[in-house]
Amino acid sequence: MRPEDRAAVLRIEAASFPDAWTPEQLERCLASPRVAGHVLERAGACVGFFIVEHTSQRLHLVSLAVAPAERRTGVATRALRSLEAIARTHARARIELEVHETNLAAQLLYRKNGYRAVEVVRGYYGDEDAYRMIKAVRPLVLRPPGKPGVPAHGHPDGRPRRAR
Repeated sequence: MRPEDRAAVLRIEAASFPDAWTPEQLERCLASPRVAGHVLERAGACVGFFIVEHTSQRLHLVSLAVAPAERRTGVATRALRSLEAIARTHARARIELEVHETNLAAQLLYRKNGYRAVEVVRGYYGDEDAYRMIKAVRPLVLRPPGKPGVPAHGHPDGRPRRAR
């Protein structure tokens, strides 16, 4: 997320959440070296964003929002696919997030994409509870190089190699 994206991100944030972040809160969040902001664009215009925190074992989805005119067009699903790719690339085994207990649309989106509720977090949003949801992700694993056309740990057709 570039500094010039901040105004559009804050507009989408305000249109999406009753307790929207202030510019100062957004800047404070993005100032952390463990946090990265990602902008979702269509035809060069910001139509959504997500913010993710990297920890040693997991990614934490801090926020995900899509402009009202772009909702139910696949933008949020593409964001989740990008998030999963980031998790795989950084060898994180799971993604965690919290969602308002009253935000049924978001809960359904996450469930449809393989997330499951594991806990009710009382008072997470001040006077409102949240569901903590997680998704296990299989990190990418690099194998040592083998012979061309032969997997490093098996036979070309996928069968295990016999011991000699």
